[in-house]
Amino acid sequence: MGMEAGEVVKVSSSLADNQDLVIEILSQLPIKSLVRFMCVSQEWSALIKSSRFIAIHQKCLQRLNPPNLCLLYGHSSGSRFAKYPKHHGISLLGKDTHLEGLDLPERVQQDSYDRLILIAGSSNGLVCLYPLNTPKEIIVVWNPATRQHRYLPKPLSFKGRKETSDAPLLGFGFINDNGKYNTDFKVVRISHSKDRDADGRFTYLTQVFTRSEKSWREVKNCIPPGDYNFEPGSSISSNGVVYCLARTKGVPFVFSFNLHDEVRAGQDLVTYDRATTGAMKAFKLATGNSCLQVVDYVQSLVSVF
Repeated sequence: MGMEAGEVVKVSSSLADNQDLVIEILSQLPIKSLVRFMCVSQEWSALIKSSRFIAIHQKCLQRLNPPNLCLLYGHSSGSRFAKYPKHHGISLLGKDTHLEGLDLPERVQQDSYDRLILIAGSSNGLVCLYPLNTPKEIIVVWNPATRQHRYLPKPLSFKGRKETSDAPLLGFGFINDNGKYNTDFKVVRISHSKDRDADGRFTYLTQVFTRSEKSWREVKNCIPPGDYNFEPGSSISSNGVVYCLARTKGVPFVFSFNLHDEVRAGQDLVTYDRATTGAMKAFKLATGNSCLQVVDYVQSLVSVF
């Protein structure tokens, strides 16, 4: 996925003498071209994989070519598809309407088989995938352009209690570091206990995986015992904040989590009428112009926050 922040990249004298110029030129190129240039030498490969170059290239892409790629995912299940070796189809749709088929990471394709794969979030060209109901939980961060991927380690377990079989809330995004170069992504995972306590409330386990730390870490006292249920696959991130559709005591709302400070981000946004509680799947979250948008497909409404 690239080298870690703070690593020193050793380059040959010919490249070192002109490194700033090379970086300026390479940062203007599309990812496919960079992948080819990585084959020039080990020094070029190390430079292109370095955290500093990745951050510079990402900022340049956003300035010259605003995000315009769409990731399309299709899933087939049932006996009538049994003769087909692949149950998942995923493609990249570019601004020129060119559709490019992609192969999922091998383990995701094999272990998920005919099960649904959730896209837990995407940011800076990376996508977080979460296949449902696999023999062993799989969370993978994947770069569709370079085909590189990283499987995350096994999440932490509840202490003294069993975890629900419901899909956890997964959120993915990059840390907003006041405009500084930062390639450190985070994945937040929030799950609740299988059983309620004496007061009828669930207990919640909030944990965060950080690319630089390479491990899960519990975030204590993030969500008090209560009755929160998160809609699987509804999370989206914007400016370092993860948003997700959720319900508490039958009332739907938008839950938010700040990846930088690792706390619930401000007030929850109540966006639905109580009568629509049973139709959560009719709502989708989107972002645009630094605003959160809640789309109601039934009533053809868009709420902007």
